[in-house]
Amino acid sequence: MNWNGGNSVNIELYELCLPKSESAPTALYIRTEGTVTRTANHLQLAYDSAVSFDTWFGCFDYLQWRRYTTLTTPIAAFFIKGTMLVQCYVRTAKRTSLLYEQTVTSDGSQPQVFPFSISNLPENGFLYFRLQAKSADCLFLRGCYLADVSELHAIQVATVICTYQRESWVSNTLQQFLQWQKEHHTLPVDIFLIDNGQTWTEEQLPDSNQIHLIPNQNTGGSGGFTRGIQEALHRKQYTHILLMDDDIIADWNGVQRAISFLSICKPEQREALTIGGTMMDIMQPAMQFEAGACCQNRCLTGIQPQADLTKHTSLLARMQPIASNYAAWWMCFLPVAAMKQAGLPMPFFIKMDDVEYALQIKEQVVMMTGVCVWHENFHLKYAPWNEYYITRNGCITYALHGQAKNALAVTLELWRTVLHLLFLHRYDTAKFVLQGYRDFLRGWKWLQKMDAITLHRQILQQQQAATEQFQIDCTEVPDSISQVSFFEATRSAVQNQKSVFLFHPFTKKGFYANRKKGTAFQLLKMGGISLRMLATYRSVVQGFQKNRTVLCEDAAWNRRNQHNSKGK
Repeated sequence: MNWNGGNSVNIELYELCLPKSESAPTALYIRTEGTVTRTANHLQLAYDSAVSFDTWFGCFDYLQWRRYTTLTTPIAAFFIKGTMLVQCYVRTAKRTSLLYEQTVTSDGSQPQVFPFSISNLPENGFLYFRLQAKSADCLFLRGCYLADVSELHAIQVATVICTYQRESWVSNTLQQFLQWQKEHHTLPVDIFLIDNGQTWTEEQLPDSNQIHLIPNQNTGGSGGFTRGIQEALHRKQYTHILLMDDDIIADWNGVQRAISFLSICKPEQREALTIGGTMMDIMQPAMQFEAGACCQNRCLTGIQPQADLTKHTSLLARMQPIASNYAAWWMCFLPVAAMKQAGLPMPFFIKMDDVEYALQIKEQVVMMTGVCVWHENFHLKYAPWNEYYITRNGCITYALHGQAKNALAVTLELWRTVLHLLFLHRYDTAKFVLQGYRDFLRGWKWLQKMDAITLHRQILQQQQAATEQFQIDCTEVPDSISQVSFFEATRSAVQNQKSVFLFHPFTKKGFYANRKKGTAFQLLKMGGISLRMLATYRSVVQGFQKNRTVLCEDAAWNRRNQHNSKGK
């Protein structure tokens, strides 16, 4: 149906979805007043009860649509049974204003449509609808936002999921993808499952010509994602590549919302915008981990971390312009045109690969409301060996992208980091950090020739021999030993004690951090790294800057990933 007439094209921007389960935080989807009950996939409202969509999934973030797309007059469409008062509001930090209201009666067979202009709405607010029952037992069957547009840009998305022995997580993601399409419509999406563990068979996959299995060497997340990017680029049919983690709960409504957004982007934005998905904490489903991040001055800072998105204050904060130059690969839409210019990602194995690539591609990040995944809290995955990759790859990233500083500043940064760890009695972690600096100083030729699989195996063996492992339960610790939360440990709480128990705040397991003067002395003797830093840092930085193309070219990645297997 052509809502406004003429030669326009109708599209559904996104659905006003209801909570998917009883455990889902209702206030992410809807807010209710009075007696509202869920029946199958609709809501039943007693007389004078109401449902409103001033929520993370239900509001209309007109700032983003106005700034980046050709949209001027969206349309809210509701399938309802009974008589209902439909109200349209705009909410800002200062006030909530009623734009208009209308009472309608319907048998649910046709949508009730309510166009609204976004041209002159106030900055930093959001629009939403409230529906109040004006007859007994009204039904809300479905709602969505629509648009009539004069031009629709064809979007084709290659979704790349890099996985390593997480069959149950990935199976759930694939089944949800197919179920969403069964209930709605086919998305212009193909999924490339990059199997770094080589544990999948084609028989395990759902029967769909949209899902492709690509066996791969275990070259880490960097190698797996790059293999998927190569597969997508070589097929020359995609406008965007969506990178997704394998241990998430995806929201395919958000994927459709992002595709709709991209399909009506302004011409100057179409080949430039990156759309980032918000990471939600799987253990606290309403909690936002971050709304994108900013990498600046050798520091990666999450934007609006730990925000409860069921609260209006957090939702309004998302309506502010977000100065993000990085969207993580748990969910990230990248434009193929920009990727062709930027080249492939760096061979980092894990950690910082998405940060480096964001800086390389010069991401123009849009963090859309309602576009998200649920992911396990990163604190649960932490291990001291992570610091090796964070240190090494961080140094390379900053060297490549104008955040190198000078040799003395980086040397002082090294000493501050290591001394802090020594004061916390975290000698194993200090070793990993020093090893990261050392391998950075080996330069681009070492990174090119290095066997990442063998190196990673050695790193894990070092971790297994370390004492810093979260294995001892807090209840087993004697009263005479102080217990300190690992992620909140400070120098003052630890350095003057011979032994402290550092525990993980989620698992309540930890390890004894014992003062070891001999070990500390041996680590401090590694000043040779500092001298080497002072002597060679500039040439190392220049080497990486001049040879990123060599490290990231197709042929180099083909050697690493051993492109000799056939995909489905």
